[in-house]
Amino acid sequence: MKKYIFSLIIFCCALNTYAREVVHDVNVLFLPGQSQLELSVGDNHLEIARLFNFLNDVKTNPTAELVRIDIDGYTSFDETYESNPDLSVSRMAALKSTIKNFIDVSADVFYDASNENSEWTWLKDAVLRENLPETQSIVAIINNPPEYIDYKDGLKRDRRLNQLKILNGGETWIKLQEIVFPRMPHAHALITVRYMDNVYEGQSSDNRLSGNNPTSSTATISSSFGDNSMAVTTHGNANTGAISATNVSSTGSMYIWDPNYYYQANNYFDYRGYVKTNFAEIALALANLSVEFDFVRHWAVSLSVSYSGWNYFVKDLKFRALDIKPTFRYYPFVDKNRINNGFYIGVHAGATWFNIAYEKKYRYQNHDKNTPAYGGGIDIGYKLPLSANSDWFMDFGFGAGAYKVNYDKIENITDGKILSTKKKWYFGPDEVSISFGYSFSLNH
Repeated sequence: MKKYIFSLIIFCCALNTYAREVVHDVNVLFLPGQSQLELSVGDNHLEIARLFNFLNDVKTNPTAELVRIDIDGYTSFDETYESNPDLSVSRMAALKSTIKNFIDVSADVFYDASNENSEWTWLKDAVLRENLPETQSIVAIINNPPEYIDYKDGLKRDRRLNQLKILNGGETWIKLQEIVFPRMPHAHALITVRYMDNVYEGQSSDNRLSGNNPTSSTATISSSFGDNSMAVTTHGNANTGAISATNVSSTGSMYIWDPNYYYQANNYFDYRGYVKTNFAEIALALANLSVEFDFVRHWAVSLSVSYSGWNYFVKDLKFRALDIKPTFRYYPFVDKNRINNGFYIGVHAGATWFNIAYEKKYRYQNHDKNTPAYGGGIDIGYKLPLSANSDWFMDFGFGAGAYKVNYDKIENITDGKILSTKKKWYFGPDEVSISFGYSFSLNH
């Protein structure tokens, strides 16, 4: 009996000695809409140093066996979630490529840990950790079964996204953009390694991975990162080669984690399109429409068209006109939603075809009906958001300029006689705007 008990003890010790497993966790962040792994984003330089350290130990330790690598990728709900379903897969591929650059492993070691609910599961866990005031409402929405509705270009959108966007008047979505979504564009890997002896018995995995030998050498991690190469100091001889993450430096700009890093790292900006109509012109029976597009942070281009083809109840009073006005605007400020809003100043050009009658006997029309008044000027104004997400807005503006006018004075009757032709310059106001409009994101 003693013999069997002794054998059992020896067997258990053997299991403890030869079947120890270590799981290494890797989490790397990505810029919005991108799948290239950059060291300068977040704490990637530290994560890659830890990864290099761990895999270097696996390579140089003959008792280590790499068992499996579970890897998954995520796309944030406020970047290209619907229109680029392959983005999370590309991020997984970037991390997988980085691992393969550090250690030669077969493809069957990698396991895809992602699924169609990965983003929602991650979001739920993140919201619970942050403990936002609206946590229960957010979690209730996330827990709803997915329901897909038509989005655009044949794509489908989960209705839960729309519910999150309108929750609490849009304020909750803004909080998610500022606090949670910045961490969402990432790839994650769990690397499982089995050690077949007790060489490191008595050492914690942290101590074993940090290295304590006095000699050192320097290696450069540059594969997969372009110009963002990273110098790392390795401690110990050629057989151990462990890395201390505290000795890592990046040759590029380094962004330590901040809730707004997601936007700061890439100077993130919500490019928008705007559609609006001017009530001041509607009051003059001028149908009008204006479209505006952000083409760079602080700058936008717009095009306004106004038209009136009718008399003011009687033929002796008319203001028929077609006005086309392209404008370049500069917005000094970007609001909390990272949108061009508030005060602006701009320069515009303009061309106007007109047929005006305010005297019973005469009307005034651009020369030969084909010579518009043309010129340009400057305008100032203020764009006022009306909703928490800045989708709805008012635009108050005033413009003035100089126009070269070539017009005929004509008898105000059918086929009236041209009485005179004049050329002159007009200097003065050329726009008063009290507009109401809607904006939409172009980032998708």
